[in-house]
Amino acid sequence: MLNLTPVVRNLLILNVAIFFLQSLTPFGQQLSEMMVLKSPFTFLGDGSAGYDPSFSPVQLLTYQFVHSGSGHLFSNMLGLFFFGTAIESFMGSKRFLIYYLVTGVGAAVIHFLITYFQADNSILLGASGAVFGVLVAYGYLFPNNEIMMFPIFIPIKAKYLITFYALYEIFSGVNNAGSNIAHFAHVGGLIVGLILLRFFNFSKPNR
Repeated sequence: MLNLTPVVRNLLILNVAIFFLQSLTPFGQQLSEMMVLKSPFTFLGDGSAGYDPSFSPVQLLTYQFVHSGSGHLFSNMLGLFFFGTAIESFMGSKRFLIYYLVTGVGAAVIHFLITYFQADNSILLGASGAVFGVLVAYGYLFPNNEIMMFPIFIPIKAKYLITFYALYEIFSGVNNAGSNIAHFAHVGGLIVGLILLRFFNFSKPNR
């Protein structure tokens, strides 16, 4: 399949398969509700917060494979398709899978820590946090590779393009009023990815 590495290939297949189950089967809505990540916090009218029993820790993994629409799925899988194979080839399949899933979990944790202070108990879904972890890995491991990416269609070194996206996501997260995009989950994927690359041996090539 287009010389894709095995984990990237299987992640693409799994995400697309789950999307079709969501969209085309009678139990698709129930499947989505089971897999999306609910906030562990519920906010009461007096401003206090309590624990939401609909939250389940397994959702920290499952939310990464459910998407809100075809555009959401396409953009995430496009990023994984273009950058994931290079990262998996560098890290090796086992380390790449761990890296991908952990950045997705970390993205959710950071998202909910920040939204707690915004009294926001919205749900979280999609592979964006993990894909942003893949993007930051590409910029970190191959900083001088030139790439073109929306919305800048000229060759730019990866380190500069990923920095631009990081700043854009931080700015958008701070000015997120009325948006249904979890910008701080994207920032969380970048942060957790950098931590793994810097301190947990993920920046060393596969042997």
